[in-house]
Amino acid sequence: MRVRRLVTVLSVPALLVAGLSACSEVSEDEMTRLGELPGVEDARRSCSLTCLVSVDVEPDIAVDQLARVLRAVRIIDAKTTDVDVGRADSTAPTARRRVGIRVESGAPAAGDTVIARLATHAVADGSVGLKVTRGRRSTTVSLSAGDGASAMFDAAAAWWPRVQRVPRSTLVAATTTPDGDRTREGGPSRLTARTSFPAERVRTARTLLSSPRSDISGFLVDGSRLRVGSSSVRGASDLERAVAALPRARRAGVEVVVASNVLTTRTEDAADDAARRRVIRIAEQIAGVYGSVEDGTVQLRAEEARAARAAVERARRAEPSAKVPITVKLQTFTEVELGTDGSTALVTLAGRLTGREREVSVQQPNRGSRSAEPDGPDAFVGVTTDSRDGLATTVTAVARRMRGFEADLSLVLSITARDPEGRTPRAMLRIERQDGTWTIVEDPDDRRLDPDASVRRAWAAGS
Repeated sequence: MRVRRLVTVLSVPALLVAGLSACSEVSEDEMTRLGELPGVEDARRSCSLTCLVSVDVEPDIAVDQLARVLRAVRIIDAKTTDVDVGRADSTAPTARRRVGIRVESGAPAAGDTVIARLATHAVADGSVGLKVTRGRRSTTVSLSAGDGASAMFDAAAAWWPRVQRVPRSTLVAATTTPDGDRTREGGPSRLTARTSFPAERVRTARTLLSSPRSDISGFLVDGSRLRVGSSSVRGASDLERAVAALPRARRAGVEVVVASNVLTTRTEDAADDAARRRVIRIAEQIAGVYGSVEDGTVQLRAEEARAARAAVERARRAEPSAKVPITVKLQTFTEVELGTDGSTALVTLAGRLTGREREVSVQQPNRGSRSAEPDGPDAFVGVTTDSRDGLATTVTAVARRMRGFEADLSLVLSITARDPEGRTPRAMLRIERQDGTWTIVEDPDDRRLDPDASVRRAWAAGS
């Protein structure tokens, strides 16, 4: 421990020296000259382990003026320089999309004028966002356009000829749909084009969009690959039939996955998609249970905890070798993260604790952490409730709700009482069932789990 403290003490001046060294990469005189260039509103530097230069230029800057700024930035040769072409006003009713250029140290000068033209076109267009990242060996042009896939595909096709003029460039176009949102054309979608525009894949995507009963959650187009997501198993089956009806040449490389957001899927997810579908099909055999996939995790939604628990247990019995992580969502504000092997009794517990005025979350210990070791808790349970009567009353109410809940589990319980003024006093305790009662136990490795006497009395009053 003494060695660690010594390293920490010595690291402070070392970091200070590193910061000063980073600042010395760019002098104040250089920043002043950069700020005086035509069309520049402000130029500043920030220093940590490296020197970051930020330049704000006017939205109506001319192409030659912006190209001159990029040349000046390259001469300064900071580690990273961000050039914002007019600041987007996110509060305006018709907010202009953000347009910016990032120049990394050692980026080539070829293409500066083309990039300046791209940026000024984007500002004039007003409907697209543009981020150009220039590295040593390649340039990435990120385009955000359209709240649906069709509009994004249109914008990508229109901008591709301009992007091609930039040496060693890649176009990455994405919808402006926020994660979790849906439009009449599904959710977030993305297209990547490198040496050529994937026109055939876009044509196939448009065909699938026009398919009857299509439940599309988004598209991922990357060269010769097209991945299309559906938020339900039935929707994925419908999409697969639509793909099967395409000519053979257009079917190759098309992949259908069950996912609420196709952009969060990975290449290896394709091998696991069938297992997730089987789990959902089995779970949905229980009335009132509906399944989807988010970030590779099966999400089961139900109003009743009993139905959700039965669905998980049935799926695990039918697919014992399918190590598919499962999360259960009950009503609006209750979520139970079971992972691949979490106890289904936690679903019953969440059902007991949930209510219109309460938010309940159940999480598994992080793999590899102390809490996941044999002497760690089986789960973390968080309860947040609106209360006018204070924390002690809330603790007693939670203890009462746990009466009769029988499970061989060790739990860390976090109880928060949110009062009308917005204050959120909280109690944290570790509990285990002893002699038929949920009892507070000591956790010598975590001093936060040592509640004061008032919390202990409140818990005892309810249990």
